[in-house]
Amino acid sequence: MNQGRGIFIFAGAALLLCLGLLLTPVSSQYADPCGSVLWPAKVWFSDGGELVHATTPPCNDARMDRVPMAAIVGVIGVGLGIVGLAARRSASGADQAPPPARRSAKPPE
Repeated sequence: MNQGRGIFIFAGAALLLCLGLLLTPVSSQYADPCGSVLWPAKVWFSDGGELVHATTPPCNDARMDRVPMAAIVGVIGVGLGIVGLAARRSASGADQAPPPARRSAKPPE
C-alpha cells in the first residue's frame, strides 16, 4: 500500500530542487545584480555606445549555465513521479483484468 510513497518523496524533493535552482539568484564576476533564471534583473548598461536596459552578457551567461542542471534535475523528478504512480497502480491491482469465468463440463441443471 505504501510502495510508491518513498519514490514520491524523492520525486518531490527533485522537483523542489529544480525550482530552487531556477529561483535562486545567480552571480557573475561583476558587481551588477543578475537575478534568477526565471526572473532576471535588468540594468542600464552601455552596449556599443547605446544605453540599454537589459541583462548584461556575463549575467546572461551565468543564468544559461544553470539551465541544463535544473532541466536534468526536473526530468529526474518527473520520471520518479511517473515511476511512483506506476508502482502504486500495479500494487493496487487496478490495471489487472478479472479472471475469466470458468466453465464446467457439466451443464447447469
